[in-house]
Amino acid sequence: MLNVPNMKCYASEKISQWIDGYLIPFKAKAWMDLTDRRAAGEHVDSKNIRKNKNNWKGGMNMKFGPIEIKDKSNRTIVLRNATPEDAEDLITYLKVTTAETPYLIREPEEVVMTREQETAFINNCLNSDRSLMLIATLDGKHIGNCSFNPVGNYKRYQHRCEVAIALYQEFCGYGIGKIMMETVLKEAKEIGFEQAELEVISDNQNAITLYEKLGFQKYGTFPDNLKYADGHYTSADWMMKKL
Repeated sequence: MLNVPNMKCYASEKISQWIDGYLIPFKAKAWMDLTDRRAAGEHVDSKNIRKNKNNWKGGMNMKFGPIEIKDKSNRTIVLRNATPEDAEDLITYLKVTTAETPYLIREPEEVVMTREQETAFINNCLNSDRSLMLIATLDGKHIGNCSFNPVGNYKRYQHRCEVAIALYQEFCGYGIGKIMMETVLKEAKEIGFEQAELEVISDNQNAITLYEKLGFQKYGTFPDNLKYADGHYTSADWMMKKL
């Protein structure tokens, strides 16, 4: 569903209609119809979808989901945008996952953002037409995140996005991360990004295996990318996938 704030509609120029309580521009409705037709199994050219999306996206934002998926244990997982109401859960998630794995960039004591700071970050994502912060929930409990963001704001970087994902340890291995990544990569392509990039710790073999299955290739290694509190170093690989 698309949330289009402050849309002006003039009697002499009917440019929008109300759908499920939201004012939707006809150009956006055209994109939504094409997307729904493809989801129903009809062949629709991806270029046509991107063209219609690019016609309306300037100055507007897109709300993703919620959608339901099934993991390998047949549990129902809900994927949706992060919202300001998730701020506290997301801070807790950062604290727990940072302590659970050595593959993230922070030490646990460095997770010090406030609820207000996290809320502002979430709102920035929601108000952007070039970023997506997707969260997964099980029975209403937050279990993981997946996101994409532009590599930079320069015109020569407009074709590139960076992706990231992390799950609570207890939910790894159930296919949730793969579906989340596939969802985010599909959205990134439809927005108009041409390649997705990520950085992964070189000995995080489970993650590397997943990324390779999704079509990512390794293009380089950063020696001594992280230095841990005990003084030892670890390297990171740079991986990229054409969308």
